[in-house]
Amino acid sequence: SAHHHGHIDPARFRIPPEIRRWEYQNLKNPPPGRPYSLLIVGGPMTGKTSLARYIASQYGEVFEFDSKQGFRGYQRPYGCAIFHGFKKHFTFWKNVIGCKENWGGRVGGQTIRRLDWGIPSIITCTYEGDPRKWGECYRNYIKGNCVVYEVPSGSSLY
Repeated sequence: SAHHHGHIDPARFRIPPEIRRWEYQNLKNPPPGRPYSLLIVGGPMTGKTSLARYIASQYGEVFEFDSKQGFRGYQRPYGCAIFHGFKKHFTFWKNVIGCKENWGGRVGGQTIRRLDWGIPSIITCTYEGDPRKWGECYRNYIKGNCVVYEVPSGSSLY
């Protein structure tokens, strides 16, 4: 986004314990099975993107999804992926949130080369863009495969 304030001094971040725990269990000390992704929901300019970049950058290369580029630039190995919101019915949302190991081919009318994935993602979105609002199947899948942190209203992550 045009106003990404990527220049926050890391010392200023106030990292909630829920996010620290997610980081420890899925990036620092990843499980033998599938990791969990992290969904950070909050108002604009609350530090969601900056914090996502700050945390992810400590664990190797970061894949930052860009809707125009899609997955074209994706080359393993990445430690973590960052998504700035999902457009409603983003075709690959389940594969991303569920940290699916290998996927590609034709998915929902889109063809994409097979990706060696299996990495956790940090998805940031506003309250309006919260994918849990899209319906019960989204809510249930996110609940089962994702840690969700909501930035309290009127508060920020730095």
